[in-house]
Amino acid sequence: MGASPPLFASFLFRWIFVCLASWIWWVPLVQASDIDWLAVGDLRGFIAPCGCDPHTDLGGIKRIATLLNREHMMHPAALIFHLGNAVSLQPQDAIKNQFIQKALAQFPLSAALYNVGELLHPDGLADLPYVLSNAKKKGLYQSQRRVGAYEIWGFSWSETIKADVETWDAFAAVYQHMWEKQEPDIHRILLFSGPTSMLQQAAHAYPWSLIVSANAQPYGTVVSEDERKNPAQLIRMDYPFVRMVPLAGQGILRGGRLTLAEAPSLTGLLQQKTAGKSMPPSVLERAEITWLDPSYEGGSPGEVVFAEYVAAEAAFFTEEKERKKKDSVSSPFIGAEACKACHLQAYEAWKGSSHAKAYGTLQEKNKHQISECVSCHVVGFSQPGGFISAEDTPHLAGVQCENCHGPRKAHATAANPVLVKGEGSMPCSTCHIQPHSPSFSRDAYWQRVKH
Repeated sequence: MGASPPLFASFLFRWIFVCLASWIWWVPLVQASDIDWLAVGDLRGFIAPCGCDPHTDLGGIKRIATLLNREHMMHPAALIFHLGNAVSLQPQDAIKNQFIQKALAQFPLSAALYNVGELLHPDGLADLPYVLSNAKKKGLYQSQRRVGAYEIWGFSWSETIKADVETWDAFAAVYQHMWEKQEPDIHRILLFSGPTSMLQQAAHAYPWSLIVSANAQPYGTVVSEDERKNPAQLIRMDYPFVRMVPLAGQGILRGGRLTLAEAPSLTGLLQQKTAGKSMPPSVLERAEITWLDPSYEGGSPGEVVFAEYVAAEAAFFTEEKERKKKDSVSSPFIGAEACKACHLQAYEAWKGSSHAKAYGTLQEKNKHQISECVSCHVVGFSQPGGFISAEDTPHLAGVQCENCHGPRKAHATAANPVLVKGEGSMPCSTCHIQPHSPSFSRDAYWQRVKH
């Protein structure tokens, strides 16, 4: 009987030791709140917002460059992550992709996830600190990247790239023994892209100091203001807490002490100096996302790259003009002026509307030679015989009758136009889509152009 208490105490001590060891394994030595970091990603070819609507006038390479470089100057030790998927997978976006890569090369990145977009579109990628830990073969990336005390891992999975990457189970089976070794001087971070089921596996396989996720929306998802209106959509997992970057680079995630203070702009610093005030960073309310509105546009380090992009688009626009001139002789479009004689009331209603000034708006913003912008501001841009340029087809500049009613040259030039049928109307939703026109309502908008 006298031996029981020591035996019980020994058992209790061992039980506590096992529990404590298990607890140490599951609790990271460095919490996510201790790491100062920023994260952006999933541009998916979104080089700049169109600016058509203030609600969706967010993001773009110029604004990303402004914030990242500003924060890097104020907090040089902060980690800056790019979650990949920078490029568009559409062939017509080759010019944009080229200059997005050029912009990325100027960002002060600590690590970039080699994601689905990069695996499917490896040509012309910028020389970035890419990481992809579950790759089946070597490529333009490292398996892990060491930055100071941090070891950054990257995991990406999709059915579209399964020939190139391992599943989480296969990947973890190789590296589990490494993770089980206690290395107090190494704090591991995971940049993740993949389904929620694999994220759950990853989160419980090892006590990562931080996990940051790419945007879970699939390629082809239309950019909208939904995430800004409801940032809770960007919380991917509650425990451990995992957030994903906003779609199309519209905003930048903030972590650690950077959620409490944002580096001020040069203008802000000068204003404080002029007022005789001290110049610490502007302390904000706790902000875990910086939404990149037009205030980040001016004086951007990305201005030169964007100007080069506009020039490249203008050169392509000029090349296309020569090709399209061949179709203009047999054009089915005639322009709104030809409608005036018979439809005066409708013509005057159109003439006083924003539709009539649509091309002028592009000229004011120097976007009148960017094809994807022009297409919704003129008549028949993507159709044979449609708008070519302000010099070649001035009668087709602006959004006109034929944008909605279809080509009407045959109707306007017929001896008995009532008997000539058009080629069908085009719906408003051809151009009034996210993110260009997020608040579009046919009934409300019709009142502006009613005729």
